[in-house]
Amino acid sequence: MNMNIKNVLKAYSLSEENLNKNLICLKSFFADEEKLWFEFQKLDNTFLLDNRVIALLADSLQMADQNDHLKLATLQDIKCIYQLLAESYPDNIQYQENLIAFVYNVLDDEIEALLLIDKVEQRIESTRKYFSEIKKEINNK
Repeated sequence: MNMNIKNVLKAYSLSEENLNKNLICLKSFFADEEKLWFEFQKLDNTFLLDNRVIALLADSLQMADQNDHLKLATLQDIKCIYQLLAESYPDNIQYQENLIAFVYNVLDDEIEALLLIDKVEQRIESTRKYFSEIKKEINNK
């Protein structure tokens, strides 16, 4: 099979552009719950696999105030979404922040929030050390 990397990159770029347009559309309806849920339902399943769409879904579930939407997920389901995002994308600080904020502010679980903060701080410190070593190596040349 002869794969043309330029075609792969172009397909990826077009896919990202399409996804970004859908995300902008979804975000524009965030204040209008009915329209937002209608737009979510129209999405192709491939879009639902993207972490940014799932993060927006979790955020929108927190804001739901209509009975049929409130029945879609429990607080533990929403926490699970944030956990999956944080675990799947450990280098994405925003997902870590979202999980910690949800656990602390919504679930009011200070102990778990502190454990999550410690875990993120360890990750940040490890990354900081890595960059410091590279910086030191560069400066020694």
